[in-house]
Amino acid sequence: MQMIKLLSSLFFKECQNKYFPNTNIPGSDFLSLPAASPAHCQVLCSAHPSCAYFSFERVIYEGTDFRASDMRFVELDDAESCQRTCNEDSNCQFFSYVNENFFDSAYWRRCYLKRGINVPAPPKVTKLANVVSGFNLRKCNTHTV
Repeated sequence: MQMIKLLSSLFFKECQNKYFPNTNIPGSDFLSLPAASPAHCQVLCSAHPSCAYFSFERVIYEGTDFRASDMRFVELDDAESCQRTCNEDSNCQFFSYVNENFFDSAYWRRCYLKRGINVPAPPKVTKLANVVSGFNLRKCNTHTV
């Protein structure tokens, strides 16, 4: 009974704005979406009628292309350099990096810097071998992949 009271006080309070770092709330997962930060994840959760709470995990997405929303591309050596370049560009919200195992060598080592128009999230996410995508980490303590 004490656990129910604890859960009620933590999660069912209106407009709970507190984050619980390094805490995963197991079970009840019904959707996984790419999000740039815990705050962005909270916005996505708030907008979904079935979401009561969320867990956020910093990851890059290997084998994933964040399609469209390209601002420009630069040639770089690796995904980490691509993410750093995105972090340094105030307009960049997310990126996709094409590595040297990609089937078309014309695209090798391209770092595509991207920006969403309405919401800071990629408009289309697709699986694509030898492409790595992720978000800028300007507001995070960690600045590399």
